[in-house]
Amino acid sequence: MSVNEQPLIGRSEITPVRMLLADDSDVIRRALFHFLQDDPFIEIVAQASNFTELLEMAHALKPRVVLMDLHMRDEHKFEPDIIKSQLQASAEHVLAMSIFSDDETIALSNSYGASLLLDKSNLCTDLIPAVEKLCT
Repeated sequence: MSVNEQPLIGRSEITPVRMLLADDSDVIRRALFHFLQDDPFIEIVAQASNFTELLEMAHALKPRVVLMDLHMRDEHKFEPDIIKSQLQASAEHVLAMSIFSDDETIALSNSYGASLLLDKSNLCTDLIPAVEKLCT
């Protein structure tokens, strides 16, 4: 019996974590999409370029995880309480990302209801383990 013909006894199927990615930088979104596209644990279901799109897509798609930049072009259009309540109603986990990690950024991350604040410069090493920790 070849490897391909062997029964799948003892193997568990991986159900990917559905993720909505939000960042106003096309370069960051593209880089994250390419980084994650081959990972069997994460499925990018949509990409938002601002908070308006993020809230609409989160409501429509109900992703398990939202990965969002804290600072996008229309950030002053919504109060953090509104973003937090809408994301909590749509997603199981919110991950924030920023190039900053000062007290003000941490407070903003918390005001959006983020479980974690990830440093953008370390996403390639920190993102997948963070998602695995939250979702397994």
